[in-house]
Amino acid sequence: MGTVFSTKQESQLAFFIIAATFILTFLSDGLSKYAFVQSGGFYRFSLITRALLEMIFIGFIILFFNKYRATLILGIIVLFIIFTASQFFLSLNFQQIDWVTNFIFWNRFIFPLFIGAVFFSLKNDSFFITRLWATVRLILLINNTLIIFGVSRQINFLKTYPDSLWKFGYDGLIFAQNEASYLYIIALLILYYDAVFLKTRRLLFTYTLVSSFFIGTKAVYIFHASLLLFHIIYFISFKKIFLILGIIFSTTYYFLTDNLLVKLQSIWSVFLNNYKNEGLLSALLSGRDNFIHNRVIPLFFEFWQWPNYFIGGHDLINFYTEMGFIDLFLMFGIIGSIIYLSLYSFFVFPYFTRNTYLIFSATITFIIVFTSGHFFESPLNAAYAALFTLYMRNVNTKELKNAK
Repeated sequence: MGTVFSTKQESQLAFFIIAATFILTFLSDGLSKYAFVQSGGFYRFSLITRALLEMIFIGFIILFFNKYRATLILGIIVLFIIFTASQFFLSLNFQQIDWVTNFIFWNRFIFPLFIGAVFFSLKNDSFFITRLWATVRLILLINNTLIIFGVSRQINFLKTYPDSLWKFGYDGLIFAQNEASYLYIIALLILYYDAVFLKTRRLLFTYTLVSSFFIGTKAVYIFHASLLLFHIIYFISFKKIFLILGIIFSTTYYFLTDNLLVKLQSIWSVFLNNYKNEGLLSALLSGRDNFIHNRVIPLFFEFWQWPNYFIGGHDLINFYTEMGFIDLFLMFGIIGSIIYLSLYSFFVFPYFTRNTYLIFSATITFIIVFTSGHFFESPLNAAYAALFTLYMRNVNTKELKNAK
């Protein structure tokens, strides 16, 4: 199916839509977070923004319809049939099922595929990928500054957990802590590559790395440890690593107040306490292993019919585990998960080439998604992931090497 637009115009429009998505979601999330924490009134600005953006993404797919996007639409139709059938079979034994809420939950899995289909227009366009990365760097710079400002002034609405008395963390204007985690993990993966392999943006990498220490989520700390281990193994540079870490930690320590130091130490204390009382698995999963015993096993043996194992059967209110691949399986089953992951891989991770750094990136992301969840249900996470893979695909082009 042809269009009146050229390939260049298609790329330009895709770039504009995706760049606007990064900016508008960042601003609307910040507004929603401020309204939720400070006033307690209406705060669904980010939800409205994302609903409007989803319609724009669908419109783009229709406007630039081709055989690849036809495959995506066909796959989504099949996933909807699977979802409807899975809800029916679950409802036979589980009368409390909430069809509307579960459909909204299903749509949260589908929205990232629409974003991937728009990103697909930029798969070989290093010029626009460079500028998308520049857009995300600007967002990072602003949010890093807000994190440091929030830490120094202890501003409540900039906290990762504004309502918690015992959880410490600051994630700036980002509303959902899981999106803050994945934004900083993927951004640091790119910035590390820029700083270490391309010898550029080292200051921004350091600034982002230091800021990310204050987010306070387990996923980010697991990533920090993994990135350090990768660097040591890959470069075998113990002396340099410990020197850099010493400078970072001593500088950070100097600027922290005693109160903040106590809160940072409490994060480790909570982990150790959970490890002592519940075991290592529970500590790593932040207690989510209890969901396996209390939600997943009863779902399997009390409520699922035999077709559910192939097509899933999820109820968000009663069986959500907050563990990415498990929730994916509960939503789509064996057959549906294979279809979904195939579509996700094709549109969100195009041209994922084999090299040591990409294998490391995929492995650590896989581990974090399993232990933390909320990855597949977020369109922004898909956008960050697509940007990373396309950036790494085009990283050796002249435009990317010379971009500052």
